[in-house]
Order: sequence, then structure tokens, then C-alpha cells
Amino acid sequence: MPASAYSRCMPFARIVSVFLILSSIATASGPGTAVPLSIPLRVSEGFLLVDGVFLNGAGPYRFLVDTGATTNQLDAVLAESLAMKATYRVELVTVSGSRAVPAARVAKIQVGPVSADDIEMLWMPLTEVRKVDRRIQGVLGQDFLRRFNYVLDFRGHRIVFEPATVAGEEIPAERVEGRLAVHSAEDRVLGRRRLILDSGANTLCLFSAEDVALDPLSSVRLQTATGSTEGRFGKLRELRLGSQVYRDIPAAMLRSAKNGEGADGILPLRLFKAVYVNNARNVVILDPVGF
Repeated sequence: MPASAYSRCMPFARIVSVFLILSSIATASGPGTAVPLSIPLRVSEGFLLVDGVFLNGAGPYRFLVDTGATTNQLDAVLAESLAMKATYRVELVTVSGSRAVPAARVAKIQVGPVSADDIEMLWMPLTEVRKVDRRIQGVLGQDFLRRFNYVLDFRGHRIVFEPATVAGEEIPAERVEGRLAVHSAEDRVLGRRRLILDSGANTLCLFSAEDVALDPLSSVRLQTATGSTEGRFGKLRELRLGSQVYRDIPAAMLRSAKNGEGADGILPLRLFKAVYVNNARNVVILDPVGF
């Protein structure tokens, strides 16, 4: 299965730094099976970084948290210094292209109190990711995150693993090559589109959507781990998700781009105050009550 790398939909190259600080008292083990764990964080313009990542006991390292990445990524130089050996290759796919990269399974990844075993890791140079923060050593993607239910609380500056009760409108989600996607509600502006939930993107990104009107339009360049691609940038007048309507959303339109078979675009999670992801039931809540 192709892996989806860190990518962002943005006009040109506006990048900021983000820091995530962990503190904890317990251990989570899987979706819906553990006590709630609230991990404080600091968010800068929506990008999330986590400190305190350990790989087979080595660390701590700083990782980007990216719900739009199928798998996890590790700095190739760090992997070599830890004497980790790649055992196979994976096709890395982004909206700008694809390439084969070395990969291996890591016995254990621990993030504060939260851990998971037998995790896939791709060896990557992380050139684009380090434009967010030069100290980033890797990316936590869905191969780690899908094992838990969690809330990304942008307004409250925290991540809550295994929350006991979360209230709000549940929106059905589905897996698109390992990532969660939701459908926009049918309307005259956007129609029904399958959008990947992406905490590593800062702009709504639409693929092969020449029929969608963006106003005003300008040029846009999207930079990813496999290169760059061009498109148009403007504002989407209306986006319907569940019963909620979001207006005047900054959006990039990329011609003939597909970031995962069946995906129609990327939904940046920073549009919301908080997002609840229930991997056990494949539902999400945008802006849940109490967050």
C-alpha cells in the first residue's frame, strides 16, 4: 500500500514553528480501552509537535503529529546513528508525485505515557518538515495514531487520549489508504467530496476540482516530501460538514492531483477548535462540546 507523506496545502511557503510539551501519569493501550490521558501542548498556527518520543527506548525526540500521513517517518541520519536497518521499501505518495523509500518495523514507540508496538517507520530526509522546526526528528502518522481514540484540542492546547465521553454531532468517517476521511455534505458550491483529515495541512486542498468556484483566484505552489506542484488559490464560499456550515474558507485547487485513491481533497484540522477521532467506531466530532 502506498504511504502518504507529510504535505501541506498553502499559498507559497508560509511556515511557522510549533512546540508540544508532554506530561503524563498513565499508559494507553488501544482505542476505547484505557483511562483518559490529557497531554498539554503549545500550538503555533496549527502545527503540532510532540516532544518525548522514544524509539525502542532511545530518545527523547521531537516529532510532528500528522493525521494526514499514512505511516510514520524517521530522519534517515538518526536511523543510521541508532543502527536501525531498513528491511523493505515503500512507495511514498503525495499530491506532487511518488517515490520509493526505505522502511522497517520498530518494536516500540512511546510518546509520554502512550505506546504502541510493531510500528512501521520510513527513513526520510525530512527537508520540508524541518521548515516547521529544524529539531524535528520524525513524523507520527496513522500507523501510530489509529490505535487510539483521541481529541486534538487546538484551543485548549492539549491532546486527550482515550477521552471517556465526548459530546457533539458524530460524522461517519472511512479509511482511504489508511487515513480517515469524511464526506462534505451535498451542496451547490462544493458538492459531495471525500476529504482527508489532516493536522499537517494549513489550507483546504481540493484535487481535480475545476468545477468548484474559488474567489478570488491566484497562483499557489504546494510543497511536499516528493516535490512540488502548482494550482490556484482563493476562498471557498461554503463548506458543509454534517449539519455545520463553514464560510469563506481559504482553499487551494490542484489540477489532476490525487493524494490517495478515492480522495477528493485534504481538510486541515486547524479549521476547528478541537477534533475528536474515534478509531474504534470510525466517527469524528468537529468542535466537540466542552473543548
